[in-house]
Amino acid sequence: MSSSKENTSIVLVLHAHLPYVRIPHHWFPLEELWLYQTMSECYIPLLRVCDRLDDEQVSFHITVSLSPTLMQMLSDRYYQDRYRSWVKTMMRLLEHIPKDETAEQKKSRIFYRDFLNEALDYFEMNEGDLLRCFKNHADSGNLTLITTAATHALLPAYRSQAELVNTQVSIGMEVFKKHFCASPEGFWMPEMAYYTGLDNILVENGIKYTFCDTRAVYLNGNPPRSGHFAPSIAPSSLVFFPRDPVLSMAVWSAQQGYPGDYRYREFHHDYMYTLPDEILESEGIDRIPAGLKLYAITGETMEKNWYDPDAARQQARVHAKDFMDKIHQRSFEIKDRVDQPAFILPFDMELFGHWWFEGPTFIEELCRQVSTSPSARMQSPGQLADDNNLLSFSPAESSWGGGGLFSTWYPPQLGWLYPKIHDIYYNLKSKTGDIPAIIREQLLREICLAQASDWVFMIANGHTPDFAMNRLHDYIHAAEHLSDQISRHDTDTQFAESRKEEYPLFPDIIGKYT
Repeated sequence: MSSSKENTSIVLVLHAHLPYVRIPHHWFPLEELWLYQTMSECYIPLLRVCDRLDDEQVSFHITVSLSPTLMQMLSDRYYQDRYRSWVKTMMRLLEHIPKDETAEQKKSRIFYRDFLNEALDYFEMNEGDLLRCFKNHADSGNLTLITTAATHALLPAYRSQAELVNTQVSIGMEVFKKHFCASPEGFWMPEMAYYTGLDNILVENGIKYTFCDTRAVYLNGNPPRSGHFAPSIAPSSLVFFPRDPVLSMAVWSAQQGYPGDYRYREFHHDYMYTLPDEILESEGIDRIPAGLKLYAITGETMEKNWYDPDAARQQARVHAKDFMDKIHQRSFEIKDRVDQPAFILPFDMELFGHWWFEGPTFIEELCRQVSTSPSARMQSPGQLADDNNLLSFSPAESSWGGGGLFSTWYPPQLGWLYPKIHDIYYNLKSKTGDIPAIIREQLLREICLAQASDWVFMIANGHTPDFAMNRLHDYIHAAEHLSDQISRHDTDTQFAESRKEEYPLFPDIIGKYT
């Protein structure tokens, strides 16, 4: 029998998601800039990594989860045009030469200007169609593409209304099929949040496998012999891929992991705050953290060194080699327990590039390391899910939030939210009559927008909580207005039409579920 070290599988999963934000009456609203920054720093760099590896015939495989809201934004000309404007504006700002500029500052400034220019060139070369780029790599076998719930709702919060959960799942599947002309085999449970019975809904929607937190394997007290070092199959036939927390921590944690290295780019300091007022005024842009990050982490100090891209890239390669060593060590440690371990490494894609700027370089070097290793290989979840010898287990309710359950998404100040959404949805489904379709459609759209787990997460963690709370109140108030119209048999469509124009989410799909 082969040793585990000669049969180690690596399943790298990158979950790409952003909430649906559209603020057309503001020029460069900060919340839309989340998308434009991640396009330049995450999605395009990852695609360029895939291009290089493919051109050099380096064997690799990455699973990419694309959320329905992100797919819509990436395919919408509104965001594509605004992305172009943002990149060009940032590049012009970086043309400003400070009077006292040092050689180190110039190197950082010119690097980031060129970085943005290359991102824009790639975007234009592909006619702004990044989804097509992902599909091309999926067609060539380098990527497995999967999706998630329509607006990334915390599905356990709606367990008492299975139809509402099914709507989130079904819309997500249909949006994916619209863009990729195929149904995904895998599904990313938002926040890795699982509740008993969710797997049946996923299976009914054609899903073969999903990903879960490690605690889903152990909290029920009935873990399979392989623990979380291999996928396992539930009685529903859904295959669960549990996260390996030890290896994940080395990549994910800014304190204990690689991203905190002092040579890497500092995320929180923005060059925008050092530019003269007249420069910003000439571009018509406010002094906001627009995404010009030219500093290195440096250390526990407010005085930051200028970013050295060469030193940072080299360190990312060193860390990739170290991570490969950790994989081999982990395989050795569990060789008496699992003969052929599979290390499941799921991350938010935005970690690689946006939060950890050097993340794409790390991924590229890791793929190169694995491709030359006689003891490990990157695999798709579908390959492992087809194994007829998978061990069975009953997954425990869990998420990857604080404490492993759902407390992160139940902050005290939002105790009213989930009951309110339940009541509004019940009214939508229970009231019949000659109500214009646009009113019912827009009511479901407002419900879906309010369900996004992002808003609750932002509030619970103090990350732009005012914006998130305003989003929730806006959607809920609109939903209450439309629900009241249905109750009163008010057929005036003006409000519904204006809301759809402001938030045209899934315009050709969502009406099928009312």
